[in-house]
Amino acid sequence: MTLSRRSFLGGMGAGIATSVLPGFAAAPANAATDFRSFTINSKPLTHFNLADASQDQFGPFRFLGGLQLWARQRQFGGISGGVVSQDGTHFTTVTDGGYWIRFNLRQNRLGRPLSVSDGVIAPMLDERGAPLPGSAKSDVEALTLDRSTSPPRLIASYEGRGGLFAYPAKERDLPPQATKLQVPEAVHKLGGNKGLEALAAGLPDTPHAGKLIAIAERGRSLTDHRTGFILGAGTPASFSVLRDGNFDVTDAAFLPSGDLLILERLFNLREGLQMRLRLVPANELQAGAKIKGRMLYTADFSHQIDNMEVAAVHARQDNTVILTLMSDDNRSLLQRTLLLRFEVTL
Repeated sequence: MTLSRRSFLGGMGAGIATSVLPGFAAAPANAATDFRSFTINSKPLTHFNLADASQDQFGPFRFLGGLQLWARQRQFGGISGGVVSQDGTHFTTVTDGGYWIRFNLRQNRLGRPLSVSDGVIAPMLDERGAPLPGSAKSDVEALTLDRSTSPPRLIASYEGRGGLFAYPAKERDLPPQATKLQVPEAVHKLGGNKGLEALAAGLPDTPHAGKLIAIAERGRSLTDHRTGFILGAGTPASFSVLRDGNFDVTDAAFLPSGDLLILERLFNLREGLQMRLRLVPANELQAGAKIKGRMLYTADFSHQIDNMEVAAVHARQDNTVILTLMSDDNRSLLQRTLLLRFEVTL
């Protein structure tokens, strides 16, 4: 099944705002901008500690459950950024090949993932309306939802010469292509595989409302700190996330408190595969800061992890904060696309 680009963008906005997906009309299937529905298969993951199924608390995170996802759609995988609707049932994600992937999540009353449905994939477009797949801007690495504008907008980062694209997240009649956002020249100088890997838009009524936090994957060398930027109204500012071990920054998400949660990943032959979550208090996130934050939890290969690259936050009706993590399988048979859910008990 193919969908029109306008319907797809409208559906993304509807899912983000209300979690109710409208019906979509079929469109001719031949252009590079086609949208295709597809089936996403899932396998439940009942425990996070592979050696102890009874453990559900990991630092300040209580494991709710997870899913391993796969599909026969050729472009499925490589998920590198994503946002979740306010009720936790609708996901809009991006891939490092320049595609949108959207799906619905069935969950229980606590937020435990049960299954996924309504998978849709579509090529992202640049500021000229050209498809990103196969272009120099196809390596999309992060996605966040900016609610400070009307309508809200989805902001995506891409590597290479590096930059930011903004897309309407609500109205159907807005242009389908991206708006290219102005970024400091320092962003372009980060390097091909060291670009903006983490994006987090400040939440309303918090210290960074209307601001965009963007953090590079790594420093210019293995010993350098990770460069971060505070973007938005006013003069752009920079800060540093202090290097602690060989971890790379892969995503970030604001908690309702205004504090920032940073997701990090480590992979090398000596230390294996690891994932870490770091908390940065809102008052430390300012121009010129050298931020260490607080290490909340580190998981290694004895846990149910892979190449974790997506962090998304929402709250249940009882105001319990829920963290969703997803992995980038690099479209490799040796890796997995995981969706993991935790209650945040800070």
